Parts: sequence; C-alpha cells; structure tokens
Amino acid sequence: MRQLQPGDIVDRRYKIEALIGVGGMGEVYRARRTRLGDIVTIKVIRTRSGDARTRRRRFMAEARMCAMLHHPYIVSVLDFGVEPGVGPYLVMEYLNGPSLRQELAARGAFDVAEVCRIATQVASALDLAHSQGIVHLDLKPGNMMTHRYSAGEIVYKVIDFGIGGIGPLRADASMSPSSSRTRSAADDDRRILVTMAYASPEQLSGEPVTSRSDLYSLGVTIYELLTGNRPFTASDSRSLIT
Repeated sequence: MRQLQPGDIVDRRYKIEALIGVGGMGEVYRARRTRLGDIVTIKVIRTRSGDARTRRRRFMAEARMCAMLHHPYIVSVLDFGVEPGVGPYLVMEYLNGPSLRQELAARGAFDVAEVCRIATQVASALDLAHSQGIVHLDLKPGNMMTHRYSAGEIVYKVIDFGIGGIGPLRADASMSPSSSRTRSAADDDRRILVTMAYASPEQLSGEPVTSRSDLYSLGVTIYELLTGNRPFTASDSRSLIT
C-alpha cells in the first residue's frame, strides 16, 4: 500500500494537501473537498496481516457506526471508504488546534478551572458514546484535540473512537459490568494499540470491559493534566497491574 502525496485525489473528491501525522495505525492528512472547497482530515488505516477482506468489511461497518456519533465534543466522521492501492480511510472534520498531549509537553500542568472544563466536555462525549453501546478504550491526552472556532471559542474533542482495531468496541447498551454481552479486552487488534499508562486494570489483565474502563482512563488523564505527571508508570502491563 502506497503513501499518499500532496496533489493526490482520494475517491475523486478529496485532494491531499499535506501529511500532518504518522502513527502506529496509519497516516493523517490535511485534504480539501474538491466540490465544496472546505478542509477536512483524512486518516488512512494500515491494517495488519490477516484476512484483509474481513478486516475491511469490519472497518466499513464500524466506521458507519462512528459516523453516527453526533456530539459537539466528538470529532465528526464525514465519510469513509477504501481507496485502491492505499487502503481504508476515514474523512473527518478538520481540527485546527494541538492535542492535549502536545499542550502538556509545551506548557506543563493546566490550571484547575481549565481541567474542569476539559473533563466536563470529554465526559459529555463519553456519555453519548456509552449510551449507544460504544466504548473508546484508548482515551488519553493524545486522543483529545483542541479546536478554535472563528468566534474564538475553544473546545476539546475526542478523536479516534474505535480506530485502534479497527472500529469501536461494542458493549451491552446498559453497560452492566456483569453482562455476558460485554466484549473481552484481549481482542488482539485493540489491545496492541491501547496505551498502557491509561488503560484500566481490566484492559491490562484481559478481563471484560465496560464504560467504566473509559472513565478510568479519563481519571488518569485528569490527574496528568493537573499535575503534569501520570499517576502510575511502568515498563510493562504486569508491573502496572501489581
């Protein structure tokens, strides 16, 4: 699969302008819709070895699910597809600010009022997703982006709902921890990409996960935003658990 270059056209509708990020699961590009002229973000998903056809079917079904998450503090999924020679891609609204990870690196700890505002917005986003049976499972400062509207208002948006794997992990709509319908965090596609420092104990140990796993990750993030440090550090999951 080739990497996109400035000037390339995806699906005859999106003109690539620049590569803006590379991660473990693919590349992120700034692009422009050729008909509307507005700027969007395109994330190309690099699937790992295995049944590519099955993975792509799963991606299409679950990308459609992500596109149904309409919330002011969740990045909007505008389109998705599979580009020949490139792979599966998501088209999302373009966010013009840095991630909270980048802000932490640049300025250190946030003040209490700002952290309260961030936590309230992210919790609101999670509440909607959890009400639809979708769990993020990789919530961390790097997956929270700032966006400044033209009027000057700054908001914080959750990105990558379910992209680590590919697609959101479904859980029982009631989010009951004892429900037999909850899925195991041992799912290889997702567990590889979960950042250990923010993962809940049940994620690290391969036990069933629920919405509370996301709340644990949010708690770790809030602690780091307030102090500039993570509450727990270790080189492997066993050390984090014990």
